[in-house]
Amino acid sequence: MTNIFGGYYDWKVNGGQRWLSASGVTKGNLAEAPNGKTDLSFDGQTKYNHGMLFTLNHIQKFSDKWSGFINGGYGHYSEHKNDPNSGSLTLGDNGKLSGKFRDYVSDSKSSYWQVGVSNKAAIGNVKNDLSFAVDYFMYKSKAANSGSAAGQATIGGDLWNGVHIIGTPIAAADIDSVGYSKEYAYAATLADRFEFGKASLYAALQYRDTETESASGAKVSKDSLNPTFAIAYKPVENLSVYASYAQSYTKPVEVSKDYVNKGEIFDPIKNRQTEIGVKYENAGMLHSFALFQLDQASYMVEGDTANPADAYYTQNGKNEFKGIEYSITGKVVPKWNVMGGLMYLHGERTDTPSVSWDSTAKKLKPTTSKNGWYATGTPKWNAVLATEYEADQNNSAIFRMNYVGKSHVNDNGVMAPDYMTFDLGYKHKTKINSTPVTLTAMCYNVLGKDYWISRGTSVALGAPRTMMLSAQFDI
Repeated sequence: MTNIFGGYYDWKVNGGQRWLSASGVTKGNLAEAPNGKTDLSFDGQTKYNHGMLFTLNHIQKFSDKWSGFINGGYGHYSEHKNDPNSGSLTLGDNGKLSGKFRDYVSDSKSSYWQVGVSNKAAIGNVKNDLSFAVDYFMYKSKAANSGSAAGQATIGGDLWNGVHIIGTPIAAADIDSVGYSKEYAYAATLADRFEFGKASLYAALQYRDTETESASGAKVSKDSLNPTFAIAYKPVENLSVYASYAQSYTKPVEVSKDYVNKGEIFDPIKNRQTEIGVKYENAGMLHSFALFQLDQASYMVEGDTANPADAYYTQNGKNEFKGIEYSITGKVVPKWNVMGGLMYLHGERTDTPSVSWDSTAKKLKPTTSKNGWYATGTPKWNAVLATEYEADQNNSAIFRMNYVGKSHVNDNGVMAPDYMTFDLGYKHKTKINSTPVTLTAMCYNVLGKDYWISRGTSVALGAPRTMMLSAQFDI
């Protein structure tokens, strides 16, 4: 079996500014969220992209038990945009907006290839699905922007009166004069899935070797062994318990030219995810409960956070997330389907350094470790509850409630408020000639709630009341 896909895209976006850096807000001074329809872009803000991609997937069956596979792809992406420096304006106290104009050009190329074999066989009463694969990945990119140039135009304004350019914009350098940043990765993965009686086990081990080189010539290499496993057991037909563990390493991150330590490449950091859970089905309802922990790399800006040219970008330890999740889905009574979930998430920083950037003295200085500090952009509570009423086999109505709790948006103790939105929809099944078609009309945020979305150290305007019409054809 072979699948081949190729495509070319070319598109242009005017405006579209919705994300804001929250680094400039102090505690108690986060402005109320404006109307979601608010335009925070300036005249001339554009984004132009074009590129191409190609993918290949092939499975070759050698026998009833053995097969081989090859997967690959190539992509070329170019971008030119006029926007705020680092892609977002800085939100200050009481709704003030600021930033530097940036003329940004970039070009990137990537390729990926995987070759492997798999075997499906039984060893006694044990079924197993064995696979071995070798991977290769390459990524090259170069970019130039004028956001840090002396005398560059700035951007000012506020949430209610819009933004405007102050001064004369400076064009980015010729991208042909910029060197490539490069990343290479090689991997070999051995994996097997066993099924024996009421239990199943998945185990995999990957060897991965990566090398990252900045345009200035700085290099970071890392080889690692990354295990993954998952085990499940069904003591009775409608009950199962499971546990899983996965390990990987972050991609080496290169500091952009906008910061004091431009060109520095951070060492990869180990990511780990552990989860245990139980699933129970009764009377048409599926209940799922899980405990999980996730460790990820953390990045911060030290020094003058509102002015990247006088700030230091750091790999600041790790973010450790611990959480509990419950979900339910099924039919409560004839014609009524229910889907819902509730998650509690506690995120804090660990292994943080004891130095920071002194923007006055222009050097790193000793500071208090941030161990135990909250992880930004992670609400403690998330909940969703949806129901679908099936009037008949062709018509149904949808209602959904979404809740997101408060979350920290920067290290100044600023928190984005919690919010709740409601969605309504209608679904109709029909046929066009002999082709089944599902027509859907949805209204998201039906009450027009104005709210902030928190992500990392940024906030974004919540989507306003939005209508969507769609058609699904089952061919």
